[in-house]
Amino acid sequence: MPMSILERLASPQGLRTQEPNEEAAALCLESPELLEEIATGLASRDARLAGDCAEVMTKVGERRPEVTAPYAEALVLALGHKNGRVRWESAHALALVADRAAKVVEAALPTLEGLVCNHDGVIVRDYAIDSIARWGTTAPARASRAWEILRDALTAWDGRHAHRILGHGAALVALQPRLVGELRDAAASFVEDERAGTRKAAKALAKALG
Repeated sequence: MPMSILERLASPQGLRTQEPNEEAAALCLESPELLEEIATGLASRDARLAGDCAEVMTKVGERRPEVTAPYAEALVLALGHKNGRVRWESAHALALVADRAAKVVEAALPTLEGLVCNHDGVIVRDYAIDSIARWGTTAPARASRAWEILRDALTAWDGRHAHRILGHGAALVALQPRLVGELRDAAASFVEDERAGTRKAAKALAKALG
């Protein structure tokens, strides 16, 4: 009897290498219907299995986000998983499809905003920011709402995520030009930041906005 897609993942085989998950992702790219089973695995109490499933969603989403977007709700639910790997892989996979699953992301904004403000994992916060920003590129009103959230997050965590937020600024302004003044001011406030990455992002945004 042929192995199911879940049985092909690393943890069911007792492995800790990436190759089985990469192979499973390749199969899902060829046959996207296999993602249905991967999505059910996201809710598994077996943290390693759920993490493998989230990793496959990310690997597939990097290549074909249109086939993982229908599983955005499952990814949102996985953001609350007890396991850290499941959370950050799911956050990554969601960020890849946030502009294709705008209604799901909009409903999840309180969850995403809560992650940005309160989650102790930097990676999860980064990808939550990406999801909010990419959702914001789908409509002018959403761009305004996304900026409201991200503006408040600029100084959170001692400004640790400012470079990432500023990096999304030009895309938001392109959709909602009325934000240009606020984003120009935001860029100006970070051009002398002590962190090189933040200074670079601020200067790039300032240049893009003119």
